[in-house]
Amino acid sequence: MRGLIEQTIDSNLADESLEELHNTFEMLKPMINSREDAMFGFIVGAVVATFSNLHSMILGRKPTDQEIDEMGKLLQERSPLIKSRVLETLV
Repeated sequence: MRGLIEQTIDSNLADESLEELHNTFEMLKPMINSREDAMFGFIVGAVVATFSNLHSMILGRKPTDQEIDEMGKLLQERSPLIKSRVLETLV
């Protein structure tokens, strides 16, 4: 499961994905305070949604507390990279 979550993060950090996000949030600029935070939140939300969907569709159950903690730790570990890739896109 960790590998699938890592793949989701990596695919969201690909140049094409970040460029698309940047353009989307650029259009919404008047309605959001920070494109950086919006993009970061979108990526984290995509990871959490993938995590949840994988459990329900593949495993047919909700994630355990231990699995949720593991996903949280993974997001904490990868957050600096996510943030730096988002900032690179905004330049």
